[in-house]
Amino acid sequence: SYHGLPGWLGQLTELKYRTCLNNEQASYTARTHPLPVTAQESIETQTILSVLACLFIIIPLCYAPAAFVTFVVRERATKSKRLQLMSGASPLSYWLATYLWDVTLFMVLAAACMGCLYTYGQHAARCFVELSESAGAMALLFVLYGFSVLPLCYLYTFMFDNHR
Repeated sequence: SYHGLPGWLGQLTELKYRTCLNNEQASYTARTHPLPVTAQESIETQTILSVLACLFIIIPLCYAPAAFVTFVVRERATKSKRLQLMSGASPLSYWLATYLWDVTLFMVLAAACMGCLYTYGQHAARCFVELSESAGAMALLFVLYGFSVLPLCYLYTFMFDNHR
Protein backbone atom coordinates (compact mmCIF):
# COMPACT_ATOMS: atom_id res chain seq x y z
CA SER A 1 0.00 0.00 0.00
CA TYR A 2 1.26 3.45 -0.87
CA HIS A 3 -0.11 4.91 2.35
CA GLY A 4 1.25 2.28 4.74
CA LEU A 5 4.75 3.63 5.30
CA PRO A 6 3.77 7.32 5.72
CA GLY A 7 0.95 6.30 8.07
CA TRP A 8 3.31 4.20 10.17
CA LEU A 9 5.91 6.99 10.21
CA GLY A 10 3.22 9.49 11.29
CA GLN A 11 2.17 7.25 14.19
CA LEU A 12 5.80 6.78 15.25
CA THR A 13 6.42 10.53 15.14
CA GLU A 14 3.27 11.17 17.20
CA LEU A 15 4.48 8.67 19.80
CA LYS A 16 7.87 10.43 20.02
CA TYR A 17 6.13 13.82 20.16
CA ARG A 18 3.94 12.73 23.09
CA THR A 19 6.94 11.22 24.88
CA CYS A 20 9.02 14.39 24.52
CA LEU A 21 6.20 16.63 25.78
CA ASN A 22 5.02 14.21 28.48
CA ASN A 23 1.49 14.94 27.31
CA GLU A 24 -0.86 12.16 26.25
CA GLN A 25 -3.23 14.68 24.63
CA ALA A 26 -0.62 16.02 22.20
CA SER A 27 -1.21 15.06 18.61
CA TYR A 28 0.75 15.01 15.42
CA THR A 29 -0.99 14.78 12.06
CA ALA A 30 0.68 13.50 8.92
CA ARG A 31 -0.92 13.88 5.52
CA THR A 32 0.07 12.30 2.28
CA HIS A 33 -1.01 13.31 -1.19
CA PRO A 34 0.26 10.75 -3.68
CA LEU A 35 0.81 11.77 -7.26
CA PRO A 36 -1.80 10.69 -9.78
CA VAL A 37 -1.03 7.64 -11.87
CA THR A 38 0.45 8.55 -15.24
CA ALA A 39 -0.78 7.06 -18.50
CA GLN A 40 2.47 5.10 -18.85
CA GLU A 41 2.10 3.57 -15.37
CA SER A 42 -1.52 2.69 -16.10
CA ILE A 43 -0.55 0.96 -19.36
CA GLU A 44 2.27 -0.95 -17.64
CA THR A 45 -0.06 -2.12 -14.87
CA GLN A 46 -2.72 -3.14 -17.41
CA THR A 47 -0.13 -5.07 -19.44
CA ILE A 48 1.16 -6.97 -16.41
CA LEU A 49 -2.37 -7.85 -15.30
CA SER A 50 -3.29 -9.01 -18.81
CA VAL A 51 -0.23 -11.27 -19.01
CA LEU A 52 -1.03 -12.77 -15.60
CA ALA A 53 -4.65 -13.33 -16.64
CA CYS A 54 -3.44 -15.13 -19.77
CA LEU A 55 -1.18 -17.37 -17.72
CA PHE A 56 -3.90 -18.26 -15.25
CA ILE A 57 -6.28 -19.15 -18.08
CA ILE A 58 -3.68 -21.20 -19.96
CA ILE A 59 -2.75 -23.38 -16.97
CA PRO A 60 -6.10 -25.21 -16.59
CA LEU A 61 -6.33 -25.60 -20.36
CA CYS A 62 -3.03 -27.49 -20.31
CA TYR A 63 -4.00 -29.90 -17.55
CA ALA A 64 -7.62 -30.57 -18.54
CA PRO A 65 -6.91 -32.79 -21.57
CA ALA A 66 -4.65 -34.97 -19.44
CA ALA A 67 -7.53 -35.50 -17.03
CA PHE A 68 -9.77 -36.71 -19.86
CA VAL A 69 -7.12 -39.09 -21.18
CA THR A 70 -6.72 -41.00 -17.92
CA PHE A 71 -10.15 -42.59 -18.35
CA VAL A 72 -9.32 -43.83 -21.84
CA VAL A 73 -6.04 -45.33 -20.64
CA ARG A 74 -7.76 -46.88 -17.61
CA GLU A 75 -10.43 -48.49 -19.79
CA ARG A 76 -7.77 -50.02 -21.99
CA ALA A 77 -5.63 -51.13 -19.02
CA THR A 78 -8.53 -52.80 -17.23
CA LYS A 79 -9.80 -54.33 -20.48
CA SER A 80 -13.21 -52.68 -20.14
CA LYS A 81 -12.83 -51.27 -23.64
CA ARG A 82 -12.33 -54.79 -24.97
CA LEU A 83 -15.41 -55.93 -23.03
CA GLN A 84 -17.48 -53.17 -24.61
CA LEU A 85 -16.26 -54.11 -28.08
CA MET A 86 -17.00 -57.81 -27.43
CA SER A 87 -20.51 -56.88 -26.25
CA GLY A 88 -21.28 -55.49 -29.67
CA ALA A 89 -20.26 -51.84 -29.50
CA SER A 90 -18.46 -50.77 -32.62
CA PRO A 91 -15.12 -48.98 -32.31
CA LEU A 92 -16.69 -45.94 -33.99
CA SER A 93 -19.49 -45.75 -31.42
CA TYR A 94 -16.99 -46.24 -28.57
CA TRP A 95 -14.72 -43.42 -29.71
CA LEU A 96 -17.60 -41.16 -30.70
CA ALA A 97 -19.32 -41.57 -27.33
CA THR A 98 -16.05 -40.97 -25.51
CA TYR A 99 -15.29 -37.92 -27.63
CA LEU A 100 -18.75 -36.39 -27.23
CA TRP A 101 -18.70 -36.89 -23.47
CA ASP A 102 -15.24 -35.36 -23.17
CA VAL A 103 -16.21 -32.43 -25.42
CA THR A 104 -19.27 -31.84 -23.25
CA LEU A 105 -17.13 -31.75 -20.12
CA PHE A 106 -14.60 -29.53 -21.86
CA MET A 107 -17.37 -27.08 -22.79
CA VAL A 108 -18.23 -26.83 -19.09
CA LEU A 109 -14.58 -25.94 -18.45
CA ALA A 110 -14.63 -23.42 -21.31
CA ALA A 111 -17.79 -21.84 -19.92
CA ALA A 112 -16.18 -21.63 -16.48
CA CYS A 113 -13.10 -19.95 -17.99
CA MET A 114 -15.28 -17.45 -19.86
CA GLY A 115 -17.22 -16.83 -16.65
CA CYS A 116 -13.97 -16.12 -14.83
CA LEU A 117 -12.92 -13.74 -17.57
CA TYR A 118 -16.23 -11.90 -17.37
CA THR A 119 -16.31 -11.84 -13.59
CA TYR A 120 -12.73 -11.07 -12.69
CA GLY A 121 -11.37 -9.86 -15.99
CA GLN A 122 -13.01 -6.45 -16.15
CA HIS A 123 -9.72 -4.87 -15.10
CA ALA A 124 -7.11 -7.57 -15.60
CA ALA A 125 -8.25 -9.15 -18.85
CA ARG A 126 -10.35 -6.35 -20.24
CA CYS A 127 -8.95 -6.86 -23.74
CA PHE A 128 -10.49 -10.37 -23.84
CA VAL A 129 -14.04 -9.52 -22.81
CA GLU A 130 -14.52 -5.77 -23.27
CA LEU A 131 -15.93 -5.93 -26.79
CA SER A 132 -18.49 -8.47 -27.91
CA GLU A 133 -16.23 -9.39 -30.86
CA SER A 134 -13.28 -10.19 -28.60
CA ALA A 135 -15.47 -12.14 -26.16
CA GLY A 136 -16.93 -14.14 -29.05
CA ALA A 137 -13.45 -14.79 -30.40
CA MET A 138 -12.28 -16.02 -26.98
CA ALA A 139 -15.29 -18.33 -26.66
CA LEU A 140 -14.66 -19.66 -30.17
CA LEU A 141 -10.99 -20.26 -29.33
CA PHE A 142 -11.97 -22.24 -26.23
CA VAL A 143 -14.44 -24.35 -28.21
CA LEU A 144 -12.07 -25.02 -31.11
CA TYR A 145 -9.25 -25.83 -28.70
CA GLY A 146 -11.48 -28.42 -27.04
CA PHE A 147 -12.46 -29.97 -30.37
CA SER A 148 -8.85 -30.22 -31.51
CA VAL A 149 -6.92 -31.18 -28.37
CA LEU A 150 -9.03 -34.18 -27.39
CA PRO A 151 -8.36 -36.27 -30.53
CA LEU A 152 -4.67 -35.44 -30.21
CA CYS A 153 -4.70 -36.64 -26.61
CA TYR A 154 -6.50 -39.82 -27.66
CA LEU A 155 -3.58 -40.52 -29.99
CA TYR A 156 -1.18 -40.04 -27.08
CA THR A 157 -3.05 -42.63 -25.01
CA PHE A 158 -1.58 -45.42 -27.12
CA MET A 159 1.84 -44.66 -25.62
CA PHE A 160 0.64 -45.58 -22.11
CA ASP A 161 -0.40 -48.88 -20.57
CA ASN A 162 -1.10 -47.69 -17.04
CA HIS A 163 -3.35 -44.80 -16.02
CA ARG A 164 -1.28 -43.88 -12.95
